[in-house]
Amino acid sequence: MTALPPIPAHLPAWQAGHLAWLAAQGHPTFYAVPDGTEPKRADLTGAYLYGADLTGANLSGADLTGANLRGAVLYGANLYGAVLSGADLSGAVLCHARGIASIGPIGRHGRSVYAVAHDDGARIQAGCWWGGVDDTIARIEADYSDDPAARDRYVAAVRAVAALVSP
Repeated sequence: MTALPPIPAHLPAWQAGHLAWLAAQGHPTFYAVPDGTEPKRADLTGAYLYGADLTGANLSGADLTGANLRGAVLYGANLYGAVLSGADLSGAVLCHARGIASIGPIGRHGRSVYAVAHDDGARIQAGCWWGGVDDTIARIEADYSDDPAARDRYVAAVRAVAALVSP
């Protein structure tokens, strides 16, 4: 078996604890967990990660509620099960990121819509909204009741992006 590489220096200090938490949950990790690291689920609620280089970071299950990820490099990052309620992903680099997909701009406000894979189905982030696919569609149908064509395009976009992260 090939030894796992050490955590790169550009990743934040909380990454080691989160990797230990992932390993304790039985999830595979790409980087080796340093000996003696206490497992701790990453809680990045409100974190300022503007332009952060999180290339290859395993953020699966992390709480990123309200985090500023504007322009962050998430190339190859694993966001499966992450909570993105109110997170700002404007201009974030999501190339080859796992567990997340985006589409946009869509709707009256030209939002980017993100779908994040969770065990029980995709979660959708659009603007400050965070919820399941059905709840998101119900909200769109209510908000766009005066414009059926725009409503149908928005709903189709949500279904399409959710399908990209669904098994």
